[in-house]
Amino acid sequence: MSWTGGTRIFEKVSEAIENREEGDLSGKDVVYALISALKDEGWDPEDYGVGGLDEESIIREAMAEHGNVEKCHGEHPVNPWQCEEQAGHHPATRHKDHQGNTWADEEET
Repeated sequence: MSWTGGTRIFEKVSEAIENREEGDLSGKDVVYALISALKDEGWDPEDYGVGGLDEESIIREAMAEHGNVEKCHGEHPVNPWQCEEQAGHHPATRHKDHQGNTWADEEET
């Protein structure tokens, strides 16, 4: 990241913090602003693992709004497919990978 990139991130997050102090933003909104600023500089939020965060975490909520959710990671019993759906997806028995392949937990090997 360039020096000017750091300045842009600082300015966006500082503005969000100032708005929060005025009561216009929640903590999640501040984190959302940080994620947005970092994305503008080329950061991919999907590289950040959200699985270790508390279910009620404002960081987890803000990340979900940017498309970063904890993945199911269910694996097909035969093919090298890994489920890319959100953890806890419904129905839990239907999995889908990034190529559109779908399978059920009940499929036999």
